[in-house]
Amino acid sequence: MRAWTWLLVVAIGGCDPNAGVDQDGDGYVGRDDCDDKDAAIHPGADEVCDDVDNDCNGQVDDADDGLTGATVWYSDADADGYGGFELGPLCDPPAASTDVPGDCDDAIINTHPGVPEVCDGIDNDCDDLIDDADPDWYQGNNHRFYRDSDDDGYGSAANSVDACEAPEGYVTDHTDCDDNDPERNPGEPEICDGKDNNCDVATGFLVDDDDPAVDTSSAQTYYRDGDRDGFGRDEAIQVCNPNTVAGIAPTNDDCDDTRNTVYPGAPEICDGRDNDCDGLGDLDDWWDTDWAFRVALDLTAPTRPLSGPPVAADVDLAAAISAAGGNGVPVANSLRLVVQDCAAGYPVIPVEFIDPIEGLFAAAANPSDTAWRGTVLFRYDTDGVWSTIETLAANDTRRVALYFNSTTRGTTSGTAPAAPAMVTSSVGGVVSVDNGDTELELDRAMGGTVTFLGLSGGDSVGAQADSDPGNGLFLAAPGDASSGDWISAVDGTSVSLSTIYSGTMLYMARASGTLSSAHGGYRYTYDYFVINGRPEVYAKVTYTTTAASHVGPQGTFWSQAVRPWQIDNLALIGAGGGTSVRPLSYDWVRASYDSDSRGIFLGWRTLPAHLSNPPTTTNGRYIALAGQDFQANPSANEADVPNNTVLLDHEVLMAMPYDGTWPSVEDDAIGLLSGVSVVPRTPEAAP
Repeated sequence: MRAWTWLLVVAIGGCDPNAGVDQDGDGYVGRDDCDDKDAAIHPGADEVCDDVDNDCNGQVDDADDGLTGATVWYSDADADGYGGFELGPLCDPPAASTDVPGDCDDAIINTHPGVPEVCDGIDNDCDDLIDDADPDWYQGNNHRFYRDSDDDGYGSAANSVDACEAPEGYVTDHTDCDDNDPERNPGEPEICDGKDNNCDVATGFLVDDDDPAVDTSSAQTYYRDGDRDGFGRDEAIQVCNPNTVAGIAPTNDDCDDTRNTVYPGAPEICDGRDNDCDGLGDLDDWWDTDWAFRVALDLTAPTRPLSGPPVAADVDLAAAISAAGGNGVPVANSLRLVVQDCAAGYPVIPVEFIDPIEGLFAAAANPSDTAWRGTVLFRYDTDGVWSTIETLAANDTRRVALYFNSTTRGTTSGTAPAAPAMVTSSVGGVVSVDNGDTELELDRAMGGTVTFLGLSGGDSVGAQADSDPGNGLFLAAPGDASSGDWISAVDGTSVSLSTIYSGTMLYMARASGTLSSAHGGYRYTYDYFVINGRPEVYAKVTYTTTAASHVGPQGTFWSQAVRPWQIDNLALIGAGGGTSVRPLSYDWVRASYDSDSRGIFLGWRTLPAHLSNPPTTTNGRYIALAGQDFQANPSANEADVPNNTVLLDHEVLMAMPYDGTWPSVEDDAIGLLSGVSVVPRTPEAAP
């Protein structure tokens, strides 16, 4: 059997010389090896992608289920290089495929492993983690959020988180310069509060005045101060904090902003400038800093020039100290009156403060109820030398200053200049006063009236006692103008005559008494003032009825029924009489000897209404009448008056004896009736 088989093989092999021979040495021969010339092709070989039936099963490459080593392909519908579901191992890639697996969404091109995970609600890198849940997510600048602690919409760069959505209390902005203050962020206006409200990083976080964007409506108004003296010119500037801005001042009252020695309140020095900006120049210098306070007095002459006129200024020294910022009470012997004149060397003028007589020439002469409120009395002077008499030109304004100290500030030194003493005496009921210019005698036996008035060493040129009507009232029964009589203080049997005040500048005497007759009666008071260095005598006269009376004329040619003085000295005036003038505010009359070398001038203040109808108070108990023989009194001035009617009521009368021609004294005499106007300025303290 074996032999047959072999023979059969031999017989077959005889047809193919190589039959039975394993030519490629792969262990397969004949029909089993479909390619005996390639050792890699034989049954059992791996089918690989080479377009050859490697395992000799009649199937090539992809057609052979036993294919090995082929690339596994995946669907790549979005052509992003990453496959979705597996297409299998294939020798040739299918359409829309890739050999890279892992695409978790083959419909979106940018969704596959390796792409950044971004905030879009998709698992971009296919690691099953979405958005910021993936530690590998890509944040970028658009996904960083900043803590907004003060809830003003602006966050702090120092406190941030990265997230797809802003967490509660976080914002995208990071420009807040103070995340604990809602009034500080780039959206706030810069206001005056000491903080950088608008967080202006570009300009260096500027605050208030340093920030050009500051809202000036919240600022304070100051003024440019070019000379840095603390007082500005009229150029406003809005500032938040004046302590941080140079060259500004709270006021705009500097009259020269180029000089730091010129400003309100600056020491006035003799340099030809108005240093303290009060409209005056060197007249305003401070006399001596040993004196702590002053009140400047502006003197204005009337329309006529006056030679050395008396000046009376009402002041309140205690109130002035307080107004100037001082304290303490005034020091009596510190009072100095100084002419503010650099060139003249600030002359000091004799002055007297008359504390108990407030309002020397006002409607009353009652003692002051306020300490250190009274009258400063002096004679106009410019050189401080008593023997010279300077003229205050008509309508001229000059300034003097009253200096004084308090018990808490200022010192006193030197002796205040004083006027020569006035000589006063009282002998046998006669009071005599001689101030070197004028002699005055008041006689108690004649009702305390003036019995002698003349220049020192001269004759008497006028006296109230020359006739009864010269010092009294003409009274009749009410309703009866035809009968009555003069009731004169000259006939007084009981009179009080006393010295009320005696000082260096002023002497004051008072005569008072009560008189009556069958036709009525009255009380009278005469106050006489003699001022040192002046020839005139001032009088305040008051009559008060003590019974209902008729005040009226005496005959057809008469003097006014109320006459504090009378000129009927024919030896003085001669047959020619005198001269009477009636301006709006005062009346006057003068008389002189025939030689026109000596005379007397009488003047008194009145009201135009006196000339036609005597004014009265609401209760009808006040009549102001005054006159002399040379002025007829209209019959309309007759009046029935009740008890306690006051007549004259301290009207000021002036009697001035003179020696020389009338033209030489006319300006002084008439100018004295108008008087010198005095206006005190604001009290000041020494610089």
